[in-house]
Amino acid sequence: MDAASLAAILGVGTVTLLNDLEANAHGMLHLEAKDFAVLQAGTPGAMGNRAILSAGTGLGAAGLYWDGQRHRPFATEGGHSDFAPGTGWRRS
Repeated sequence: MDAASLAAILGVGTVTLLNDLEANAHGMLHLEAKDFAVLQAGTPGAMGNRAILSAGTGLGAAGLYWDGQRHRPFATEGGHSDFAPGTGWRRS
């Protein structure tokens, strides 16, 4: 898919294509503490990188890196990864 071609077809000035999990990462920045379920308590006030994983028809993955002032979302291609023991590799 090409953003410029899509913009031309739709007759709009600009189209931005966004990975679905990257969109989730952007939205996650606007949630409040009450919107989360804590699975493992971390260090209060810690500021570091974050990961978003979502199992669906594939493995969705995105991240948020800490730039020193705020988290910035980025897309990944986690769905293109594999679990090594499932590759059929065998020792002879």
